[in-house]
Amino acid sequence: MNLIIDIGGTHIRFLLNSILIKEKHNFNSLEDILYSIENFIKSLERNQKEILNIIIGIPGIVDNYIIYNDGNLNYLFNLVLPKKIMNYKTSFYNDGDLAVIGEINFNKLNKDKNIMTLLF
Repeated sequence: MNLIIDIGGTHIRFLLNSILIKEKHNFNSLEDILYSIENFIKSLERNQKEILNIIIGIPGIVDNYIIYNDGNLNYLFNLVLPKKIMNYKTSFYNDGDLAVIGEINFNKLNKDKNIMTLLF
């Protein structure tokens, strides 16, 4: 199973198959985010859930594992993100890009046509 994580300014969301878990957070650093994610993964492992990949969506520009964000996660600006969280292959993407990919794959939008999304 893929573990998909959406890190927003006020909430962090964990998606496992079709189960969405939403937690309010008060992150002040990248270490706070990683600690929360690692604790969630440990709880999955204790329940013998097999994780194949971790996909993380973060607002802002994600470029070669470096994030640029001047919003309410501004402490992430220019930080290098870990290539692995614990022992799992981890990928980081812009959260808006992931929203479009989700719409195409799960709502079966025609990817051969132009798609415009507005995210707030």
